[in-house]
Amino acid sequence: MIKDYINSLKLIYIACGFNRVWLLYISIILALILSVFEAFFIGIVYSIFSSFLEQGNKLSLLPLSSYFSDKAELQNFLLLLAIIVVFFVAIIKIVNLKLSAYLYAYINTIVSSHIFNKTLYSNLNFHQKNNSSSLIAIIVEKSKSVGEITFFILGIIKSTIMLICITTVAIFLSSKSFLIYFFLILFIFLILYKIIKSRLKSLGKIVASENVKIIQSLQESYSNIVIIIVHNMEKFFNEKFKRSIYNLRKSQGDIVFISGIPYVIINFFLLGSVLILVYFLKDTSFLYIPILATWLLAMQKLFPSFNEIFSNLGTLKSLRQNFNDTKSLLLNDDLHEKRLVHTDEKIQFNEKIQFKNVDFKYENSNDFVLKNINLTIKKNSITGIVGQTGVGKSSLINLIVGFFSPSSGSIMSDLSEINDENVYSWQKKISIVPQSIMLLDDSIENNIAFNELKDKKKLDICIKAVCLEGLVNEFNQKKNNLIGENGKRISGGQRQRIGIARALYRDTNILILDESFNSLDDKTKKIIMDNLKKLNKTIIIVTHLKKDLMICDSVLFIENKQISEIN
Repeated sequence: MIKDYINSLKLIYIACGFNRVWLLYISIILALILSVFEAFFIGIVYSIFSSFLEQGNKLSLLPLSSYFSDKAELQNFLLLLAIIVVFFVAIIKIVNLKLSAYLYAYINTIVSSHIFNKTLYSNLNFHQKNNSSSLIAIIVEKSKSVGEITFFILGIIKSTIMLICITTVAIFLSSKSFLIYFFLILFIFLILYKIIKSRLKSLGKIVASENVKIIQSLQESYSNIVIIIVHNMEKFFNEKFKRSIYNLRKSQGDIVFISGIPYVIINFFLLGSVLILVYFLKDTSFLYIPILATWLLAMQKLFPSFNEIFSNLGTLKSLRQNFNDTKSLLLNDDLHEKRLVHTDEKIQFNEKIQFKNVDFKYENSNDFVLKNINLTIKKNSITGIVGQTGVGKSSLINLIVGFFSPSSGSIMSDLSEINDENVYSWQKKISIVPQSIMLLDDSIENNIAFNELKDKKKLDICIKAVCLEGLVNEFNQKKNNLIGENGKRISGGQRQRIGIARALYRDTNILILDESFNSLDDKTKKIIMDNLKKLNKTIIIVTHLKKDLMICDSVLFIENKQISEIN
């Protein structure tokens, strides 16, 4: 299991560009140094007890004993040495803890941000195939499993090193019987792990599943709050959320409970065995004090190591589903970065956009949405697109923008075909106002410009072009000039005008307006349309209202998968 995790972590580190693997090795080296110091400390304690009890049979073997003629001087030196070792052990532990905390935070940050970045730069087809709740759950919650698994595997390696060092010293200082004792503890540990590992794995799957359901439930609730209030659906959504959050918390609690059981059992065995040992040696316990002290100290060091190994192995089982989901998304072939990689090839737009014998159907569908489309949109013309709901207006826009490639045929800009190699360059020439305007809980100006280094003159021109001066002045005079989450402090028409102003501020030649006037009053609409007509841009208007087509040079009518030009 650990080998599989390590191989998977290597792939994830490479994919995310994690170039600080050397810090993991430093952490292991520090653990090795710490283990040596801990083992050395046990040897010092044994020597101190032997010295005080005048049992120097082992002590005489130490090279340092020949440098001291006086026993009191040797005892003082050993006590001082013990204090120094304890000090260095504390320093190394603090450094290692800090390093582990840094690695945990750094790894989780680069994994989450890398996945988020890749999803942002993926094509529209990827987002249509993946549930946004699942993506959010992986980015926010499940991706933490990469850092956690790294941390837990490091913990297992460090604890194993500690076990080897402490056990070796204990056997050397006491007897081979400690080795039997060690393997007995290991046997109990393996039996307990075998019993609970499948349960931890199944609980991990529940945690992964319920995380997605909770995010989905919250998204659905808050995005439909108006319907919930009007239709009195509070109880339904609350019960749905309560079921998921209960299953999640109960599973997390069960993982903690089951992982803690071995600690109690092994602790009982360790303490019980010591008491039994003391009972059988009670008549000669004075003679065995150095050995008993060594055993007690060794077990005091071994017990946390055993527990950490066991606990970490159990947690690794429970994290498997989260880790697999993160790995699957991160290494997903559909998660492309084409717009990042292919930025050198440019495409020109000086004359026209042309569709040549274009057929289009969505992936995994047998039905064509558009069939044998041939059309031309001249540069700096205003083109309207009309048709009944569901006939393919949005599909046509998606093809023009380059969100999808045609199933057959070609889409041209002048003499160049729009493809994966130049779509990034092509999309830099386009501004779009979608039906649903995305808004930040920020000022109107920041919702338009999306940039702290705003061009104030250009911003004012765009605000004026869409009749937003009054609204901007009104909000700027308020102490709180934010428009609210998803623009809940403004009207639908004001949302649309912010969307149009944002597209104008981008200042591209191609402007696509998808049902962008249906919330505007006639007077405001006319002013904005007149302003748009003066811009000398290639404007494409998708609408179902005939009066919105008055400024168009040509109108494309979609029906029965075909497109015809109408007056």
